[in-house]
This record gives sequence, C-alpha cells and structure tokens, in this order.
Amino acid sequence: MLLQGKNLGEHLNYSKRGSNYPLRARIANSKPLWGWLSRSKAPVHYKLRVLYTVAWQRCLHGIAAVDVGVDHFTTMRAAAMNAMKWEKHGSSSVIQFGLFTEPRHDPWFYAIHTTIMQFRQYAQTTVAFAVLDHLSLDPPHRYVSGPSGVFLARLHAQNWRWEGNGYITDHQGFSMLGLPQ
Repeated sequence: MLLQGKNLGEHLNYSKRGSNYPLRARIANSKPLWGWLSRSKAPVHYKLRVLYTVAWQRCLHGIAAVDVGVDHFTTMRAAAMNAMKWEKHGSSSVIQFGLFTEPRHDPWFYAIHTTIMQFRQYAQTTVAFAVLDHLSLDPPHRYVSGPSGVFLARLHAQNWRWEGNGYITDHQGFSMLGLPQ
C-alpha cells in the first residue's frame, strides 16, 4: 500500500500518517549548491540574490503543503552563513538573516511567504475558509498535513491568528485577501 508519493515534484500524503521525506531529502541534497556558492567570487549582493531566487526554491519546493521542523531551517541558515563566509565565532544565523539582511533572504520567511501566496492563489475560499474555521475553533495539538493545516501552523508560529472570512490577526489585524501579491 502506498502511503505517500511525489506528483510533479510535490509531496502527497495518502493517509493520516504525515511524511515530509522528499522535502527533507531535498534540503539534505543541497550541499553542492552551498559549495558552489562558497567558491563563487561574486559580490555579496549577488550571492544574497541566489539565496532567494535559487537556493530556497530548490530546498523548499513544496513547503506550502508540508511542515518541517525548525532544525531544518537552522541547518539551511548555517549552510548559507558558511557559503557567504559569515561564520565567525559567536555569530548567529538567526540574527544575521533576521536583522541585517532583507527578510526574503531567510528560509523561514520564504516558507511563510510561499505558504500564504499559494494559499491565496489556489484555495477556493468557500471550502478553505470553512476548513480553517473548523480547525481554528478546536485547534488540535498538532495540525494535520495538507494546505490548511500547514497554513494554520505557519500562522500560529508567527503568533498570528485566523479570525475567519480571510482575516488574520497580528498586532494590527489585516485581511489576507486584501493584501497585494
């Protein structure tokens, strides 16, 4: 019996048992990319551009429907720090990518952005909003895999909350559907 598989590069689960193996394998198999980026003589701003145009897209293809642990993002940040030659004693990849560079250079930002943008693009609001409302009323200890569960898990990781009808509450409150692409 087949419990999971790949379809056009995306990971699909055919049971309640969640699996993120293809995404974890993609992250683990990205070592040649980091070596190539480390050996490159390009200026830093070009290397940073490679992060959000190539590296995160290769490593995190399918991230909108699959949840992975924080340690995978830490690993990717550390690999990027080594490739940029920023790994000094006491340096923090979270601080480096969170404060000193643009947010789009961080893999966690890429995961959140991709999840929200793909949800906005592909979700049928009548069905998706009902599922999100149901999951938000009685939140489980761990969200089920799939677009809605991963979407809510990413919102909650940011201390955002689904209010219903496309509204997400953060420190200001905003409409997900009203935001620009």
